[in-house]
Amino acid sequence: DNMNSELVAWDIETSGLKFYDDRIVCITMCWNGVDGYFFPFNKIDKVEGYFFAPVEYYPSITISAKSGTNIDELIKLVTNKLFSDYTYQKLLIPYKDTKDLETIKQNSFDYEIEYTDEGSIFKGKTNNRINKLIEKYKKQS
Repeated sequence: DNMNSELVAWDIETSGLKFYDDRIVCITMCWNGVDGYFFPFNKIDKVEGYFFAPVEYYPSITISAKSGTNIDELIKLVTNKLFSDYTYQKLLIPYKDTKDLETIKQNSFDYEIEYTDEGSIFKGKTNNRINKLIEKYKKQS
């Protein structure tokens, strides 16, 4: 069920596209108001002249996978959408709580773990959905 997805990206081919193409209108109607969606207009290298993505399809980005146009910007957009609800944490997790450490690792990115006599020190960006779980480890760190 895509309604529960963290990110939805519709890849819209721009070659031969009209601004009010039925596909775009349908996509906008289906996904308007859903957090985490955006419209990458692909194959911009095949468009003669300048292609303007209308404001009603914001957020959007024009890309060309073939020529690499705006691919770095697309990666930034995807990263910002996917990881917008992550925050940096420093936690001390006792060795007896290895199950919690695994859950934290599965809901984190860009992290490192240091092993000490007191337990594992976790430093990284965690998803805010696990705030209740990590709260007890913040007090110890």
